[in-house]
Amino acid sequence: MKQFIILQADENQRFDKYLKRILPSASKGFIYKMLRKKNITLNHKKAMGNEILNKQDVIEIFFSEDTFQTLSANPLSENEYTYYQTLHYPGLDIIYEDDDILIVNKPAGILSQKDYKNQLSINDYILAYLIQEHKISETRFMQFHPSISNRLDQNTSGLLLAGKTLHGQQTLADQLKQRSVHKYYRCIVHGIITSDSQLEGYLYKNEKNNKVQIFKQKNDALKLNIDEKKLSYIVTRFHPLASVHQTTYLQVELITGKTHQIRAHLSSIAHPILGDIKYNSQKKDLALHLLTPPTRQLLHAYCMQFASDIYIAPLPNDFQIILNELGYDEKEDQYANMEF
Repeated sequence: MKQFIILQADENQRFDKYLKRILPSASKGFIYKMLRKKNITLNHKKAMGNEILNKQDVIEIFFSEDTFQTLSANPLSENEYTYYQTLHYPGLDIIYEDDDILIVNKPAGILSQKDYKNQLSINDYILAYLIQEHKISETRFMQFHPSISNRLDQNTSGLLLAGKTLHGQQTLADQLKQRSVHKYYRCIVHGIITSDSQLEGYLYKNEKNNKVQIFKQKNDALKLNIDEKKLSYIVTRFHPLASVHQTTYLQVELITGKTHQIRAHLSSIAHPILGDIKYNSQKKDLALHLLTPPTRQLLHAYCMQFASDIYIAPLPNDFQIILNELGYDEKEDQYANMEF
C-alpha cells in the first residue's frame, strides 16, 4: 500500500488529475475502476475522482509494489529529467524566488516557450536550473512540470513569471486572469508624445504571417470580412517619461495581454517602437543616424506590481546604450525611481 499526504503544493486540484500525475501510465478507465473497487481511497473512504483536494488529505493506493512501479513509471518524464540534469544553459537572472514561484529577467533573443521540439527556451533553462540546483526532485518532476505563466516575444526582454509548484502556478494564473498583477513596460518610440493616454481597440492576429492588425472599432474589422470570434478587445495605457530627437521614452501599462499588443498599438498611432521592423520602424530608425542602431524592438517588461510587492528588471545593455546615445542618460535616475 502506498500513502500520500496532500501538501499545499498539490491542493486545489481534482483528485483524478492528481492520480493521473502519480500514475501516468494508467488509463483514466483503470483509475476510475480502482476508485469504484476502493483500491484507491481518499481519507480512508470511497471516492468518485471529481473531489477537490485539500491540504492534509490522505490518499491510499492498494496496489502490489510491481503494479505501482509499472503504473507510476513515465519514461518520457524520466528522459526529460535526465536531459535537464545535463543541459548546459547560460544561467538565469533571478529577480525573486520562493517555494512556489520564480520571477526571472528574460534576455532578448530567446523564446519564452519553445514551439518545436529541438528549440531551447527560457522555460527549458528554468527546468534545468530547478533540477540542477536540486530544487525539484525526480519524483516531483514526474508528477508536475514547472512552467512559465506569461509569455514575452522572442526579442522582448524582461520579467517572466513561473510556477515552481502547482499551487504557485494556480496562484499566478488566477492573478493574471483577474488582472491583479499590474505589468509595466519600457520602450523608445518614434515621434513626440506629451501626455498620458489610454488606447482601446480590437486586435486581429494573422496566423500566416504572425502579425496583428489593430482596429479602433469592431465594425472596421467586420467590413473586411474578419471573423468576429477572432477579434480581441485590447486596452493599453502609456505615460511619456521624456522626449529627445523626435523620440519618446515611454512607460506602458499592459491592461490586456495579447500577441504583439504594445508593438502594434503604438504603430497604429504612428509611434512604432525603435527596432521593430515588423511594425514599420525601419525607415524611421535609419533617420536617427545612430552609431549603434537597434537590432531588435526596444521593448522591455520592466516592472510587475502585485498587491504589496513590486519587482523590477533593470534595462538590458543594448537598451541602455541607445538611451544614452539619444541623450536620455542625464535623467536615468529619475526614470528608475518613478513610482508605480
